[in-house]
Amino acid sequence: MVREFQEDGVNFRYDCDWADRYNPLTDQWRTCSPMSVPRNRLGVAVMDGLLYAVGGSAGAEYHNSVECYDPDQDIWSNIKPMHVKRLGVGVAVVNRLLYAIGGFDGKNRLNSVECYHPENDEWTMVSPMKCSRSGAGVASLGQYIYVIGGYDGSCQLKSVERYDTERDVWDYVSSVSIARSALSVTVLDGKLYAMGGYDGSSFLKIVEIYDPVKDQWEQGIDMTFGRSGHASAVSYHLCPIHCDYLDHNITLHGAVLVILLNLTTNFKSKIYDEHKKEKLSYSLSKKKINMPITGEVTICVVVCGDRLDESLTMLKSALVFTNTSLQFIIITENNLIPAFNEKLSEWKLISNKTFDFVIRSITFPEGNDPGIWKKLFKPCAAQRLFLPTVLNNTDAVLYMDTDTLFLAPPEKIWDEFKKMNSSQLAALSPEHEDPNTGWYNRFAKHPYYGKLGVNSGVMLMNLTRMREFRWTNYVVPIHKEYKLKITWGDQDIINIIFHYHPEKLYVYPCRFNYRPDHCMYMSVCAEAEKYGALVLHGSRGMFHSQKQPPFKAVYRSMQEYQLNTDPYDYLFVPMKNYLTLEDKSNCGKVWKAFLIQPELHLSKNL
Repeated sequence: MVREFQEDGVNFRYDCDWADRYNPLTDQWRTCSPMSVPRNRLGVAVMDGLLYAVGGSAGAEYHNSVECYDPDQDIWSNIKPMHVKRLGVGVAVVNRLLYAIGGFDGKNRLNSVECYHPENDEWTMVSPMKCSRSGAGVASLGQYIYVIGGYDGSCQLKSVERYDTERDVWDYVSSVSIARSALSVTVLDGKLYAMGGYDGSSFLKIVEIYDPVKDQWEQGIDMTFGRSGHASAVSYHLCPIHCDYLDHNITLHGAVLVILLNLTTNFKSKIYDEHKKEKLSYSLSKKKINMPITGEVTICVVVCGDRLDESLTMLKSALVFTNTSLQFIIITENNLIPAFNEKLSEWKLISNKTFDFVIRSITFPEGNDPGIWKKLFKPCAAQRLFLPTVLNNTDAVLYMDTDTLFLAPPEKIWDEFKKMNSSQLAALSPEHEDPNTGWYNRFAKHPYYGKLGVNSGVMLMNLTRMREFRWTNYVVPIHKEYKLKITWGDQDIINIIFHYHPEKLYVYPCRFNYRPDHCMYMSVCAEAEKYGALVLHGSRGMFHSQKQPPFKAVYRSMQEYQLNTDPYDYLFVPMKNYLTLEDKSNCGKVWKAFLIQPELHLSKNL
């Protein structure tokens, strides 16, 4: 980063290792631990709750080094360096992969691109851009990365390239109206905002908005001042309007603030625009702001038919591992309500964990035949499609299929809400990791998310955002159009929605939803092998089958465990014994993936 100050009438400018963090709720800056080296014109991105500082320079020294910041620990850690030194590099994150794009290596502007894989701490080269550029504006939207403008060594650019991360292909899209570099780009409501920059002679205050569906740019409201080399971010928290060093660009969609932090401007003194103040007050009165997800974990399950025991075993596993208060929402058939009431009331008496529960009857939308929805794939599973309206006073839930088990605290999954950006409605894991065994890419006759689709068995749902998105308005028309092509019921409908709105989905790794597909042919979930599965999903009836014995072993040990007994002696030890019985199945070869997390959280050494 660059610092500028004045002493005895002389301006000083220097590269530094400083890092500060801003809280828009309190309008306060706080100093963080310094980076390991000074960095000027670095790239910055957030992945898995960590802040990555990529490349940059210190004086005449250009960096290929990269470090990441843990805000909870206030610690910077170095990761593997890039293959190429990059100043003015663009960075973006898609599907938990970090991309470093273009830049300047001290001699040439670059068109090369490399991709960082956090699981194995490795950088790999991917397809280069069509044009060399540094100082470009970069942002990701869905599976795509957009690179806007920049400088090629002789002039500023107005061309825009789009990278398809799934096909590893670059294409040109519509250009911005003014050639510029050192601009900032951010995403809001599925559109790109390209703000400010330098056109070779002056600092710009122009804002252009790109609609990827139409492949068109339109003029937005100009910023108050010209800015270059600045940063931008989206916040759903109200930013105090007396922050006169910030530019608040209020969109027509409501109280969403684009905060522009000035580095280089064409003004000296602080001036506040009263016209913007009036716009802010008006916009805030027109739309409710999304409040943060609360600390209490809300787990929702839908139960019909013979799934009573299976769902109670799943809820028991949540109580075993949790370290916080839980709220259970059970939506079930009327004849199962007494059994749930009896068992959960008993648990409240004997368990040392804090939890509450709500039991509701199955409800499907008026004007539709409930029988159709009840029979869509598994009994009543389609109820999940209507949760935003059924649970209209609930902000967010962790939806769990009945055939799942927690192997770690539920709050570890719940904390993924913090990593979702301002537009994402839900979080899911991929349906497959290997295209050779994938269902959607080989057999689906309808659209689906990404390359391999997503599995809906463990789903974080921000119900507030889903209601604003009008989620349920999509469900019935999609079912009508694709009902003859749907195989996996509600999961297929979810895939179709996120196929058309990929920017609305956050994808977490396979260990958040570990299924037989990850080990029955060969082991394809390296994270689970290394760190342990967080949730076990016994799809294909594996909790009750001998085809892949580890799944049945874990389920059996959880089913037999009594909540008022020691979890290490009476859950972990039997689980380990069942798992270590002779087993020649493919999943049996990676049995440790089933034990790493339970041992970590149930060990008596804690």
